[in-house]
Amino acid sequence: MLSALRIENFALIERLELELMPGLNVLTGETGAGKSIIIDAVSLLLGGRGSQEFIRSGSERALVEGLFVLPADTPLIEKLASLGYELEEGSLLLSRELAVSGRNLCRIQGRVAPLNLYKEIGVLLVDIHGQHDYQSLLRPENHLSLLDSMSEETKPLLLRVREKAASVIDIRQKISQLASDDRDTARREDMLKFQIAEIAGARLESGEEEELVQERQKLVNAEKLALLSGGAYEKLFTGSERQQSALDLTGAVLAHLKELAGIDAAMFRVLEGVESAYYQLEEAAAELRLYQESLVFDPRRLDQVDERLTLIKSLKRKYGSSIAEIKAYYAEAAAELEQLSRQEDMLQEYQKLLEREEQDYRSEADGLSLARRKVAAWLEQDVTEELTDLQMPGTKFKVEFEVRDKVSKSGRDIAEFAFSPNPGEPLKALAKTASGGELSRVILALKTILANIDPVPTLIFDEVDSGVGGQAVRKVAEKLARIGQTRQVLCITHSPHVASFGARHFFISKEVLSGRTVTRVKTLGHEERQRELARMLGGESKATMEHAAEMLRTSKAKS
Repeated sequence: MLSALRIENFALIERLELELMPGLNVLTGETGAGKSIIIDAVSLLLGGRGSQEFIRSGSERALVEGLFVLPADTPLIEKLASLGYELEEGSLLLSRELAVSGRNLCRIQGRVAPLNLYKEIGVLLVDIHGQHDYQSLLRPENHLSLLDSMSEETKPLLLRVREKAASVIDIRQKISQLASDDRDTARREDMLKFQIAEIAGARLESGEEEELVQERQKLVNAEKLALLSGGAYEKLFTGSERQQSALDLTGAVLAHLKELAGIDAAMFRVLEGVESAYYQLEEAAAELRLYQESLVFDPRRLDQVDERLTLIKSLKRKYGSSIAEIKAYYAEAAAELEQLSRQEDMLQEYQKLLEREEQDYRSEADGLSLARRKVAAWLEQDVTEELTDLQMPGTKFKVEFEVRDKVSKSGRDIAEFAFSPNPGEPLKALAKTASGGELSRVILALKTILANIDPVPTLIFDEVDSGVGGQAVRKVAEKLARIGQTRQVLCITHSPHVASFGARHFFISKEVLSGRTVTRVKTLGHEERQRELARMLGGESKATMEHAAEMLRTSKAKS
């Protein structure tokens, strides 16, 4: 429960400290005194939206701090321990600070914490029901989630439905993507087939381009090569009328050296060298003759080589800077084409998988629907009994269901609360039927039922008695006190009947000090409570004071 609340520089509140009790805590005061400001501060404390507008004018920061005492069996203690937060005697301190600079600090046990974690803790501590919650009850889209919150049986079923719905939605998206890609896929397949055929038709060989370049060089220069090789062969082997060949001259040199070596053995080494050179020249002459004979000027072959090189150049421009890269592209394109050709198979596989997942979804959703109807039947009976107790006899309350084919993470159901406040009147949507006072009592009936289920230890009601009068408001007061037997309740009220049942009574007032408006809170003793109830009854008089005293005696007897 919320044991203590400290507020500083928040709206009209300069400094405020409240010590709260278990059971029903009531807050009363004149309209505009700042009662709702306290609810806004608690909302901020629990992780609600922070705004610089909350900071009191002239102040640098606003601070809201709450001390909570947790029951020993709450799973929240284990969760906090897993996050590294140690509690002293079950006490948990939360604080929220807003600064003019825009800085927004959340602290758990004095340590700065991220807002998402802070909010996750806050929602487990306090449940606030203000006027916006009454409007929320009027929206049918909220009725299904409220129904699901009332039963542990529906939670695992809802989880499985969400998982199956997510799977169906995911598969449908994949099928849609594959189907929408059909036209693009066809174009891509056509292009890949063309490219693969073009590369395959070229029959490229590794090293082919280099060989063709060399061959072209010879074909283009065939005449010059013939002239050069012929001249070299003539000078080396055949000679001319005007000049002996190199071989003839070398042969003459050999004849002289042989005779010289026969006289002087020292020249034998020179003889061997020249003799070796002679044989090398003979081999060179033979190669020159064969080379010269191989030279052919073939314009057709030159055209073929040029055409081949042009083809290779064209393929390189499209698919890579070398034959090796072109071949690598060919392998990649073939692999992609194979994958695309399997797309139709993939589409069929997804269709079969979708049928199975949709069937599983319907099965899980039907199970959830059945469980919801059991909860609805129980809820209808309990709400009707609670409303009868709240001076609404003959009221009918029903959860009306509609089943849809659309796959949704909330299942196939659409639920809406229907209501008939008077016997003989047909059931109509709650939003179209209930008055303000009736809606307040429906809210209270639901919260009374949830108090036995919901583990949140503190409930806050902002004017739950709005629009309720007479005997009904006494029942509202008794109901709040009954909830207070198992939960801590904070209630802002304008009703003296509700205020009389409070275990602790706070009076909110507004005064002007040094030209500034300040909200004050005072914990009332017995006599002060009697005067406040008399004020709420119409003003202090002997009659209202006696009435107030009687209300306090009656509420004490019924508590």
